[in-house]
Amino acid sequence: MSDQGNHNVERNTVYSEIKITGPQKTQEVAKLNEKIKDVEDCLNNGRYIAIKGDIWENTENNAIRWKKELDELTSQNNNPVVIAINSNGGDLYQVWGLVGELREMLNKKPEIKIYTLGVKYCLSAGLEALMIGAIIGEGIFVTPDTRMQFHGSTLHDNPKDEREREEIARAREFMLYPTIGLISWRTGVDIEEIKTHAKTDKSYTASEALKLGIIDGIYDKPVPQHLTTYLTT
Repeated sequence: MSDQGNHNVERNTVYSEIKITGPQKTQEVAKLNEKIKDVEDCLNNGRYIAIKGDIWENTENNAIRWKKELDELTSQNNNPVVIAINSNGGDLYQVWGLVGELREMLNKKPEIKIYTLGVKYCLSAGLEALMIGAIIGEGIFVTPDTRMQFHGSTLHDNPKDEREREEIARAREFMLYPTIGLISWRTGVDIEEIKTHAKTDKSYTASEALKLGIIDGIYDKPVPQHLTTYLTT
């Protein structure tokens, strides 16, 4: 599991250049560079699952496909795996399904390292997918141009009256609560403040997310070109 916000880390804008203070500087730098090398090797060798485009059960972006790809990757060896996300959101339940599959896989093969990497867009369910790295992963990274945002829900946005508006608001908060809680836990920012961000569709740049501690680093190396292309339904 990723460490909660490390207060001995002076966060810079590039993961490989994070400055460490304190007596464990050498060891921490080596650990961070090892993680970035893992991500690079996974991308170069096709050891990643692409969550690209809108996330819905009736598209190719769903928990069933992700499980199949995860099984194929982890049956070969115990090398690290990257979950690469470029998504404006969709069905949060599909993401939770992936979390369940990852937990089951790690129960059988706990030595496998899981990283998450945001590429361009991580909104709503896409942000939830990115935060998988905080639940069971070794690290959370994004490319320099990635935008992270709380955004809408699978519920419609045109309530017929105030009661329905309140019901939608409560449902939306419930659906986003795991992400809200994880961000609060990692950053030390009060959960009520993060809830406010969610209600206002707060957007984070890569640099802002790194400074807050939402992510572990900015991945400033090349990524496969197809990951930068957004698929629409």
